[in-house]
Amino acid sequence: MNKTQLPARSFEEHYLRLLADSIERTALAELEFHRTLGHRRRAERAERRYEQLNGSPAAASSRARTYGAARVMQVAAVVALLLLAVEVPFFGVRSWWTGAADLLVVAFTFAWFMLDTRRGAGSEPVQTPPAS
Repeated sequence: MNKTQLPARSFEEHYLRLLADSIERTALAELEFHRTLGHRRRAERAERRYEQLNGSPAAASSRARTYGAARVMQVAAVVALLLLAVEVPFFGVRSWWTGAADLLVVAFTFAWFMLDTRRGAGSEPVQTPPAS
């Protein structure tokens, strides 16, 4: 191959690969930064993000577990809310049963929120186009 010839890749493929590499290097730098400062939880979050960008199987199974647990908490919160809606007409607002159902709604909703935010919005790995 002559020095003046370029590989047979389009500009778009090159640009997407450049962006993916930049995001990956940024995630790695963030991981090292938090480790250096001793921020254990932030370093764990940055490590999960780095693994997700690399598409590691461990990150995929972790996302699946988090999604499954979040789904269970979502169903439990809806069931507790329905239980609360049924108990209020029968036992009234000031009964122990209604109070317990109300606490269940709050606890399940909080757990669902924590699991769902842990999963994050950008939990899918970056896809790069195949080299031609």
